[in-house]
Amino acid sequence: MIRYDKKYILIYAIAGLTIGLLSFLFPDNISYKFEYEEGKVWRYEDLIAPFDFGIMKPARELQEEYSAIDSLFRSHYIKDGELISAVVRSFEDSFLKTLNSLDRSQYKPVFDHSDAYLNLGKSTLRKYYSAGIYHEDSLANPADAQGMTLIDDHQIKTTRPLSIKETSEEIRRDLASSDLDFAGLLYPLLLRNISPNIIYDEERTDRMRKIEKDKIALTRGKISRGELIVAEDAVLTKELIQRLDSYQIAYEQRISQDKSLWIVWLGYLLLCALLIGIFIYLVFEQVFERARIKDLVFMLLWIVVFVYITWLVDSNGTLSLYIIPYCIAPIVLKTFFDNQIAFYTYVAMILTIALVMSLGFEFILIQLLAGTVAIATNRVTRYWTPFFQSILLIGLSYAVCYLGLTVIKEGNLQNLIWKNYIWFVVNVLLVMLAYPLVPLLERIFGFTSAITLAELGDVNKPILKELSLKAPGTFQHSLQVANIAEAAAEEIGADSLLLRVSALYHDVGKMKEPELFVENQSNENPHKSLAPEESARRIIAHVAEGVAIAKKQRLPRNIVDMIKTHHGTTRVEYFYNASLEQESLEVATDDQFRYPGPKPRSKEETILMMADSIEAACKSLKSPSEEDINSMVDQIISGKERSGQFSDSKLSYHEMQLARNSFKKVLKGIYHLRIEYPVSQA
Repeated sequence: MIRYDKKYILIYAIAGLTIGLLSFLFPDNISYKFEYEEGKVWRYEDLIAPFDFGIMKPARELQEEYSAIDSLFRSHYIKDGELISAVVRSFEDSFLKTLNSLDRSQYKPVFDHSDAYLNLGKSTLRKYYSAGIYHEDSLANPADAQGMTLIDDHQIKTTRPLSIKETSEEIRRDLASSDLDFAGLLYPLLLRNISPNIIYDEERTDRMRKIEKDKIALTRGKISRGELIVAEDAVLTKELIQRLDSYQIAYEQRISQDKSLWIVWLGYLLLCALLIGIFIYLVFEQVFERARIKDLVFMLLWIVVFVYITWLVDSNGTLSLYIIPYCIAPIVLKTFFDNQIAFYTYVAMILTIALVMSLGFEFILIQLLAGTVAIATNRVTRYWTPFFQSILLIGLSYAVCYLGLTVIKEGNLQNLIWKNYIWFVVNVLLVMLAYPLVPLLERIFGFTSAITLAELGDVNKPILKELSLKAPGTFQHSLQVANIAEAAAEEIGADSLLLRVSALYHDVGKMKEPELFVENQSNENPHKSLAPEESARRIIAHVAEGVAIAKKQRLPRNIVDMIKTHHGTTRVEYFYNASLEQESLEVATDDQFRYPGPKPRSKEETILMMADSIEAACKSLKSPSEEDINSMVDQIISGKERSGQFSDSKLSYHEMQLARNSFKKVLKGIYHLRIEYPVSQA
């Protein structure tokens, strides 16, 4: 059933936005359902052709045919037929200017036969412009000088025109053989007006070359419908690979014609929505038990960001996907959340990347194994040594997994791509960015890292100093609770550092009225002059006071939650019973004597509640024996359980027993219980 309250609408919106961002990268083609490789065995059933298709020529053979066309194809040039008119007019002007500057007595034949000289120059220009003149630098290919395809007046012909240099030499010879005495006067005038009228036509050349290439047959042979393409367990030779590749091309073309791309897009959308939906369902309880929507945004950001990074690297073409440091995600996530959240997010991230980018089994297995190693080995992020050890193990997992997959696929190490190990090394170095990312993301999203907790655990912090001065008994109680809770957390694999620090701060609210609490009382008991209801109210108020102080000190939210839940909804039994004994007064309601809660939900909150009550109770024991301690621990835990304080807790029965035994063991050490040995009779 779909829920429509404000929080759930926000969840749906965030999920929709995530899927929308991912949809921009959905492939726009059809995925082929077979994976195969030359030299391997066809591991599917007999493949029968469902339709006719041609067997494609090998890429190398096609490339050779294309190269042959490129080498033999003549570039296309066009001749500017309009240029000759302008050149002739320019020559006429030059000739007349030159004629006017000559000495008439010296060049009398030129003046007498000026028309003959002018016509000689014009006819010479028309002769060579008709054949065509080109500039050496304008040739698309030097070989075109020996013959080119020329477009002249919409007619295509193969010719060998002259360059400007060759034209100049030919004009010199023509003038030298002329009957006119001063024909040489025309040479500089003609040379000055010569410009190329043959121009390279790149657009037509490319178009005609493509037409020639399109004439090449792409196929060689045919597979008819119902014909066997490849048999089951057949070793894939080059010929069979060519058949399969040809079938893939024909299949994808046929499918793309039969089905609209929006249907393919819809398929990706449904799978992506399913992945994101399952992920949100798995993390729902942990993320939303305190309505932390930003936690979901943070987790989904890792998925979106790494999908886009993968797309960018894949589009680049020069980098391998093995260079991408996916393991940064689980390392950072584990710092702020638990192993389960880190694992769920990482699996969702890798599966989404594999879906959107159409990556196969090898990618998924290698990345999931490396990420699992990152989660399992990265226990203490705040120390360099274990962090480096985790990084090295991640690199080792990449190397071993890739080696194993290669041996399985190839049956030998000859085809191992050693270059991938270079990518793995770079990947591991990039994973080290997780360390500086932690404080940055902590500040941006308001999370709490182990580094921050370690700083808060310093008992010389001003707020803890103040607690030790105003309520020394409470401070000592907090130290003992920290030791007891930390040991239990380590026993069950909970966050021991968070528990220790939270234990130090859980009773800071007692600083307001420290004399009300028995551990701080030396002489007078102020409760003797107070009604039971008033005493209970002021005792219970230390939780709200603690929350207010914690918020004022800007303590992390999970520590504030620990303060809220360390008494759950338990009742202040002493004052409740005192109220019942005052028969002359009206008996107060049960709610007046109960802490507001909430009940503990996380394992850490549950352990703190038990450790707080057990430590306080054991202090009331006079010279306790082992049996006394065991009985007190069991009694406190059973009482909390009967009152329903663990109803929301994630602590399992087995973990509860481990914590119970840890409490007993630590308390025995605190009270210095020793085994009594029989006195020997000398």
